[in-house]
Amino acid sequence: CVRSDFVAEAGADSAAGDSVTMNSTGLVWQNDTTVTTNTQDWASASSYCAALSLDGSTNWRLPSISELETIVDLTVSSRPYINALFSNMVVNGYWSSTAGATSRFGTNKAKYVDFYDGISKENANNYTGYNVRCVRNK
Repeated sequence: CVRSDFVAEAGADSAAGDSVTMNSTGLVWQNDTTVTTNTQDWASASSYCAALSLDGSTNWRLPSISELETIVDLTVSSRPYINALFSNMVVNGYWSSTAGATSRFGTNKAKYVDFYDGISKENANNYTGYNVRCVRNK
């Protein structure tokens, strides 16, 4: 299990342009249409975020697993289980910057959140089927 240290505050967050500002966590999230189509392996996801220029900002990065968990919302009526402020979303896994364990076969893993069920998981970091949603500090 993974525990998040962030606590969301109702009514403190907003969406504008191609991003969502979560005042409750001090984070700004990418929310353009690219987040629905951009699937990459873990290393490429990190590089993509580092190079992203969006809404006049260039200090984007891949979120940690605890940061990514703050946008999960299990109270929504249907999948994907994400905060309703996010207008661009697919039911899929989204990479985090958090490394996972190395398997007994030597496969390096990384953590992601699966918005199908809102659960944090890990998979081989060379898997290219997860989406990317970047974040920056407010």
